Amino acid sequence: MLWAYIVAIRHTLTLWLLLVALPLATGCAPEPEPESQTQDIINVQHTVADLAPFTTDGCSMFPDGTRSAPTRWQHCCVEHDFAYYIGGTRAERRAADAALADCVEESASGALGNLMWAGVRLGGTPGLPTWWRWGYGWKYDPFDGYRDLPQELLDAAETEILAYLDDPTAPIPYEEREGDAVAEALSAIPQLGDHIDAVLDEVDRLDEEADD
Repeated sequence: MLWAYIVAIRHTLTLWLLLVALPLATGCAPEPEPESQTQDIINVQHTVADLAPFTTDGCSMFPDGTRSAPTRWQHCCVEHDFAYYIGGTRAERRAADAALADCVEESASGALGNLMWAGVRLGGTPGLPTWWRWGYGWKYDPFDGYRDLPQELLDAAETEILAYLDDPTAPIPYEEREGDAVAEALSAIPQLGDHIDAVLDEVDRLDEEADD
């Protein structure tokens, strides 16, 4: 019994030498892919040529204003889209979302500003291929949506925004985009439904307040 055990061990060691140790010693083992090649497969490389023209849909799945003032805080969302079109770091996204909340608060109410802030924090992630995601001017990259952009790319994005400002196109009214925008938002992030409902309730309250 002991001898059979020793023979089995010898056979195992022989196989290991033939299959693993010998190829490594003679240089026959496959070489790993260079790190740069692996990185290129994982991360999408942004280029000026890939940058899409700037577009804005206003406040996306949220209304741009009340019934009596349909574009009351639309400018807040367009400015927010400038930042989201360009993209950048996590800190830059947080700053853009905070600026949106402040602008909506000044234009409407603090409650609405907070609700829209919560909505964009939840729904604006670069990890989902929505048209309003952080960095939507560039190719979708699910693995590296936050990044420091080189000056060349920042300059190209600024040029597109300036071209839009020279000949701006107003976002289509909320009623015309509501169905598709809300459906896509809820498909990507079901939790957004509660935020949308709360925003609509606050918009109704603002309308009632304006009627008084």
